Amino acid sequence: MNKQMLLATTGCLFVLGLASQPVVDITLADNGNNQLEVRLRPNGPFNEVVSGVVFTLRWQETFGPALSVYEPVWPQSEFMPISSTPIVNPGNGYVYRTYTAVALSLMSDFGRAWEGGMEYPVCVMDILTPGLEVYLGNDDFTAANNRDYFVSLNGIERTGTVFSSPIPQVSAMAVNSGNGFIDVLLTPESDYFGWINSIDFTLRWPANGSSLGAIVQDAATSEAVLLEKVGPEETSNGFTYQRFHGEGASSLARAQHSWLGNEDHLLLRLPISGSIIDATVADDQWTAAQEGNYSIVLNGQPSAGGTDENSASTGPNFSEVIPSMQVVSDELHVTTAMGGSGTLVLSVLNAAGQPMMSMRAKWGTTYRINAAAWPTGMYILRAQTDAGMTARRFLK
Repeated sequence: MNKQMLLATTGCLFVLGLASQPVVDITLADNGNNQLEVRLRPNGPFNEVVSGVVFTLRWQETFGPALSVYEPVWPQSEFMPISSTPIVNPGNGYVYRTYTAVALSLMSDFGRAWEGGMEYPVCVMDILTPGLEVYLGNDDFTAANNRDYFVSLNGIERTGTVFSSPIPQVSAMAVNSGNGFIDVLLTPESDYFGWINSIDFTLRWPANGSSLGAIVQDAATSEAVLLEKVGPEETSNGFTYQRFHGEGASSLARAQHSWLGNEDHLLLRLPISGSIIDATVADDQWTAAQEGNYSIVLNGQPSAGGTDENSASTGPNFSEVIPSMQVVSDELHVTTAMGGSGTLVLSVLNAAGQPMMSMRAKWGTTYRINAAAWPTGMYILRAQTDAGMTARRFLK
């Protein structure tokens, strides 16, 4: 084999080797609960050897040793043991602590694997001094002392960048799942892996003697945020209300969970006693007076988006205005009632309350609304009449 062929073959093998190893980014997240969490984010799947990790934290020297000793996070601690150096003060106004991991074991030996785009926690530190600001990244000191951020996988350098994990706005809605339960769904605007410090909301449904049973949550969600009812159900102005509250106990990432952006995530289920056709995450005069409006705090920041209050009917029954509605392929077929009178405006909103279409409609007519460009998900058809607004959710 000549030199050119050898170089070409070696180059191809090197490129193939790199292609099988994802690039790994890193973030430092303040959970708003006096803790910092370091997480890694690969851009592709991986289940082999995380052969080396180095990262350095720095903070102002006036705070002294203001962070606790790190706590390794399972399951990464199984295959990627973390250690740290003593704090050093080079005299530039900051102190530094470097963290390293050298692994020899396959992730797959422990039944573990990474997925691209997910965030995986490796360690947690308590903030011991209020007001401390900690920086993860590279500077002149880390560059000169071999302390820059670094990752190798299977012995191949795959260092990514330092990024800020986003804190999205999160909308909330309640849906009759059709199997005897009311589901409460949360929809973030972008991926989220951090803490749900707290969440408060109120469900409302037409008062007819029906009630909601005990809360049901899956294990990962309840590990991150455990929900409970606040007080008994209360009836006012023809509606029944039930308040809920939750306190965070872990980041989603530590609970091996995640909220992917623009997807509906089940927060809890509630069995129905009686008949509740629909329920709403309410933000109305009653909830305002009872401090029961929807609120959610993520990593210490208020992050409440919209609720499905805009899907609540305030006028006639939906079937009296829209006797037939169905999704057929990429069209929404809507039939308005015969014999209706007055103004009729049809609109479709997505789960976040954003308008997808709006039109002035005629009574006794069937409309075929093009929905080909709408992403798969939950939507609301809303009909505004002279007698008030009526609405119903549907899935595309």
